[in-house]
Amino acid sequence: MANDTNVGKTWLSCELLTHAREHNFRLFPFKPLATGDRSDVLLLAAESCCMLDHDKINPIFFHAPMAPHG
Repeated sequence: MANDTNVGKTWLSCELLTHAREHNFRLFPFKPLATGDRSDVLLLAAESCCMLDHDKINPIFFHAPMAPHG
């Protein structure tokens, strides 16, 4: 499935952010929910056009990791 873990969603998002930035588009990444860690948020923030607070990119964060299939 396209929304499974480790299928490349964040990688593709970063590539799109980079392409947009290189062509003077201002896109703001948004990852509404993250669990376990914020490594994806750090990657998205690095490719963003602006310095954004991680809480703006990812407003809902749970420290406990949650498996996608229970």
